[in-house]
Amino acid sequence: MFTNKQFVFFVLLLALLAAQGCSKSDSTHPAYSEITTDQLYQRMELGENLLIIDVRTPEEFVGQLGHVAGAKLLPLQEIESWVKDFQDQKDREIILICRSGNRSGVAARFLAEHAFSHVVNVLGGMRDWNKKGFPVER
Repeated sequence: MFTNKQFVFFVLLLALLAAQGCSKSDSTHPAYSEITTDQLYQRMELGENLLIIDVRTPEEFVGQLGHVAGAKLLPLQEIESWVKDFQDQKDREIILICRSGNRSGVAARFLAEHAFSHVVNVLGGMRDWNKKGFPVER
């Protein structure tokens, strides 16, 4: 049915298509990037002017895990209303954080789908931030 060459080509083509399907950057899932808590902390230590948005609830923001210094509280549940206030910052880097990285990932996808070009999700969120002993505010 297939020659060895055709079979190898077919397998490589399937592998390529499967890899493309796993990519975050396609028409149904616009691209955003991810950074670790270590990378975020290093950038803060360098004094970079960062726009950090915490998408947790107000109770979580001041709760046990606290929040990153300078982070702005904008809950994920209200993203459709607060995103309108950032229309003039679509080209600015926006760093999103939550408790574990899941809700901020949802927010990152939402912003990317609304033409925000430099969206960054913090992997591990505040749980990882606290685990590493980085400073928090409450």
